[in-house]
Amino acid sequence: MVNRINRQLVGWANYFCLGNVAPALQQVMAHTCQRLRQWLGRKHRVQGPARARYSDRYLREELGLVWLPERPRPRVLWAKA
Repeated sequence: MVNRINRQLVGWANYFCLGNVAPALQQVMAHTCQRLRQWLGRKHRVQGPARARYSDRYLREELGLVWLPERPRPRVLWAKA
């Protein structure tokens, strides 16, 4: 599941890489982490809030979720004014 999410996130980030996208990337990552936690909680039948069990650090380091705000962005812009 995380590999599928990573492919979609990287593709989305590469497509929308023009301008100041940092706030949008943070929003996308917050939503992605929340939905992934919900899915993991249902899959493993976790009682209570899944945030305590599946932190951002766990999602990144253990499961390998790509973190968009930390990815290097291309220096060449392809947009023409």
